[in-house]
Amino acid sequence: FFSCTSSHMADGDQIPPMFDMAKEASEALGYHFHLPDQENHRIARVSHGQKSVLLEYDRCYPINNCSSVAIVDDKSLTSKVLSSINVKTPRGSDFYVQQGFSEQLSHNFWKVKGYLLKQPAHALEHAAKLGYPVFVKPNDGTFGNLAQTVASPIELTEALRGIAQQYPTARIEEVVQGYEHRIYVLNGRVVFSYRKRPLTVTGDGRQTFHALLEALHHERSHIIGIANVSEKFINQQLAEQGLTRRSVLPKGATIALSPNANPNEGTYIDDFRREVPPACSRWATRIAEALNLNACGIDMFAPGTLNDHPNTFTVIEVNGNPLLTTIEKLGYRQLAVEIWQEVLQTYFQDRLTKTRPLRRQRRICW
Repeated sequence: FFSCTSSHMADGDQIPPMFDMAKEASEALGYHFHLPDQENHRIARVSHGQKSVLLEYDRCYPINNCSSVAIVDDKSLTSKVLSSINVKTPRGSDFYVQQGFSEQLSHNFWKVKGYLLKQPAHALEHAAKLGYPVFVKPNDGTFGNLAQTVASPIELTEALRGIAQQYPTARIEEVVQGYEHRIYVLNGRVVFSYRKRPLTVTGDGRQTFHALLEALHHERSHIIGIANVSEKFINQQLAEQGLTRRSVLPKGATIALSPNANPNEGTYIDDFRREVPPACSRWATRIAEALNLNACGIDMFAPGTLNDHPNTFTVIEVNGNPLLTTIEKLGYRQLAVEIWQEVLQTYFQDRLTKTRPLRRQRRICW
């Protein structure tokens, strides 16, 4: 087991982007938008007539079921639900990595069996059975935090140690090949999709890595989050090839700038679509329905494009609180605002048609 220290995300002074979109959508609809938390802007209230809804930044979709959001926050539970409807997910398992957390679980008799099989030592055994390289990530992490591919037991141990600083459990999976896409589903239909690729720098045999990286910083088209790339990760990639930032990158040599295709750590975004093939649309909406989510982002791999047969798709994660900042940065802010308009209209229309007492609606996050 690994020791654990607490970690807190710093709160910004500006209104969060999702709230800013919700504010614009509210004003367009004639609704009232207010920030009760003036200090940290973590809570917003939208009012329509005598009805209102509180939005919390980490759970800001009021049309989603709280239990469903909690399930998709747990990647292992999500995998089980999707497997039950014959949707492919990566082979993998979760393991406890925090000492205090595992000791607490050991006192719950209904979890003892799972506890005994999910110690860190078993994580190494599991990885060996999958075959290196493997992909490791926090089981309930967000924004691609600490998610990475590791090539050896030593690298895996180091990765688990890092995860234990912030999360109680880690998930170890097989590495999935193909092209990663995000599919956004709202109210039973696909609204948009795009492809994600990790940022890389490719040598031309003339320029230094530093010069190529500087040029990439100025190439803003379809590049998201380049300012957030990890300097440590880049230096490790260079060192593995015996290079430094001042080295001339050999022609064709490629240096990865991010461990995955998460927009928060730097990624290329392309193949943006407002419509997807009918088979893909049915596949995505079936996933949202199975998870009981009115709004969700499905992260998946396809062998080629979304025109491929859905039987070849592999879901790596489903997000019950999908941010719209990526499409905003791509120049689709109006689409993001229109999505928020539909979310708010759906919520208030649903509230107006409710006839049952509120005490009988405890499963829904109103």
